[in-house]
Amino acid sequence: MFDKTDVLIAGAGPVGLMLAAELRRDGVKARVTDAHDERVFFVKALGVTARTLEIFEDLGIARDAIDAGVWITGADTFQDGALAFSAEVLRAGLPYGALSLAQFETERILEAALARNGGHVEYGATLVDFTESGDVIDARIQDACGESRTVRCRWLVGCDGARSTVRRQLNVAYEGDQYPQTFMLADVDVDWDLPRGRMYRFNVSGEGGAAATTLAALPVRGSARRYRLSMVLLPDDAARHGLNSTPDFNEIERIMLPILPKGTRLSSMRWSSVYRVSHRIAQHYARGRVFLAGDAAHIHPPVGGQGMNTGLQDAHNLAWKLTLAARGVAHEALLDSYEAERRPVGARCRRIDEPRVEHGPRARRNQARDARDATARGLSRQQSDRHG
Repeated sequence: MFDKTDVLIAGAGPVGLMLAAELRRDGVKARVTDAHDERVFFVKALGVTARTLEIFEDLGIARDAIDAGVWITGADTFQDGALAFSAEVLRAGLPYGALSLAQFETERILEAALARNGGHVEYGATLVDFTESGDVIDARIQDACGESRTVRCRWLVGCDGARSTVRRQLNVAYEGDQYPQTFMLADVDVDWDLPRGRMYRFNVSGEGGAAATTLAALPVRGSARRYRLSMVLLPDDAARHGLNSTPDFNEIERIMLPILPKGTRLSSMRWSSVYRVSHRIAQHYARGRVFLAGDAAHIHPPVGGQGMNTGLQDAHNLAWKLTLAARGVAHEALLDSYEAERRPVGARCRRIDEPRVEHGPRARRNQARDARDATARGLSRQQSDRHG
């Protein structure tokens, strides 16, 4: 005998949880599996846009998100220690603005919404493979002990990240590339004189033959001084720290403090990471009765919070279409509109992400301008996407 469900969702990150919560709220039989044994508590994605908060309001969780986050009031860019550009996040007449919300908090809130609608995450359950036959899909799920079972579903959605098993089995190309830079990230308390509630970017031009770099700081709820710091590592430090390493606090201080304002003190490091960033998009978001959403379909740098927010809006778009198809009140051809509507959004983000390659003095002269434009573009997207 098979376990049966209407929709099987692989991956219980924010996108998979959003899709599962919406489907269960609408009375659709939906199950969500995740290979992890439990949720992880890292501050990865942070920015939540006004449009996403409108979707959260529809789910009844906007207030929970606001209570767990920090409103972003503006952004300041410093060039070689001097303020070079400042922008405000205007909220006059708008219910929502840009919210800094740790990804684990987003997941906690969405998982609670899923539970209120009778659902739960099947942790420690890995999607191994699947076969599609007619109007059903048989998915093989393996538990932490290595035992397998089959779940029969009408539709399968891969929300299983950049290394998506669903996308690989569909043999869908993941077009794009990886940025050459290596990034370091740290979740720490920052003691300085700068106002709380703003995002900061600190650029060092690298004059006199020195390498250029940039560091971004975003506030996180949890303590009055908590920030997520992310910076481009200089070549020597990138060579010293391998990818996916976890630098200790002394290394974070040694590398980051020289970029931060004089007198800054760091403390209470919760976690750190070294990583690379890609800009990629799946050639197709759907094949047959199988769909891709979130990082399984597209991945972007964390400018303007576009990665997670684009994925959450993928899930919102797909949820109501699956609901109508599952109820039999809309033809399944409606589901074709998911790729037609959402892939252009991912493609547009990818075009914005693609780096301009420059070398020599021209690159140094343009660094401040590029940082200013990136900050303004991210803030503009935060405000304008509520209409999209």
